[in-house]
Amino acid sequence: MEKVFVTGSMGFLGSEIVRQMQLAGYSCVPSDHPAKIPPERWDVIGFDILDPDQIRGRLQGCSVVIHAAGLAHVFDTQKAKEAPFKAINVDGTLNVAREALHAGVKHFVFISSVSVYGAKSSSFRNEASPCHPVTEYAKSKYEAEIRLKELAQNSPMRVTILRLATLYGKGDPGNVARLVRTILDGKFIWIGKGKNMKSLIHVADAARACIFSIERPGNQIEVFNVSDMPRKMCDIVSIIHKTAGRQMPRWHISSRLCRVGGRWLEKFLSHIGGCRKNFLTTLEKWMADDSYDNSLFMKNSSFCCSVPFERGISEEINDLCEK
Repeated sequence: MEKVFVTGSMGFLGSEIVRQMQLAGYSCVPSDHPAKIPPERWDVIGFDILDPDQIRGRLQGCSVVIHAAGLAHVFDTQKAKEAPFKAINVDGTLNVAREALHAGVKHFVFISSVSVYGAKSSSFRNEASPCHPVTEYAKSKYEAEIRLKELAQNSPMRVTILRLATLYGKGDPGNVARLVRTILDGKFIWIGKGKNMKSLIHVADAARACIFSIERPGNQIEVFNVSDMPRKMCDIVSIIHKTAGRQMPRWHISSRLCRVGGRWLEKFLSHIGGCRKNFLTTLEKWMADDSYDNSLFMKNSSFCCSVPFERGISEEINDLCEK
């Protein structure tokens, strides 16, 4: 088996990648920022990806790097503007990639995001669709993709970029968990009719996709969407309510009304605990179509998702209820 180096191994996705690789018999080297590694995890290598001196020599003897480290899930709009997305997601990625080149790593797998396409589109986006990243996070991921391609273009190192759809599952720190908590707390408010499409992927399937990507032959630079089949937002919400044993709201607020009177509504809802201060941004994301064509990756790797949404969301709900 090839020796695989995994960054961000203490994170939501990184920890699952390591778990599955070890079960599959890979020689796996987990790593993360020292501040994220508990004392008992002596097997995890600690270093800061922003410091090239700390990375130097770490990747010797490794054939593959799966770069899952990165900054995400900064939900407050103002804090997101000040967060070091570029430093961590662009500069940090390039620091690891340059060391991978120096160490003779054959294959570099970069965990990116479908957010690079942008939010306002109703099309079923594939890898050839134009990218118009909006958030600071999405911009940093897209810039990292571009810089990685430039670095690898005239090098012997193969680069695979996996644009993952929104992750969910036990331990989820992201948007699906926020939605589930809102429903569990009885604060969910229907806005619009929920006919827009959303692509999700369970964390276990996302980790499997990483393993599939290193086990298949491929070209020097490749980009793939990785997601489950899209679902209507109303179906996602209905399944969460049913699984959580909560009653579905029978009324909804018009999306047009929310857009026209958004700022007033934001202040009103904040008094009853129904929203956060970045309500307008959240509203646009809620009503947008986020659906992605995963057929290219499925065709090139024989990959398909194996975790049914009903089972995956049940595990997440149970996990949140226990906390």
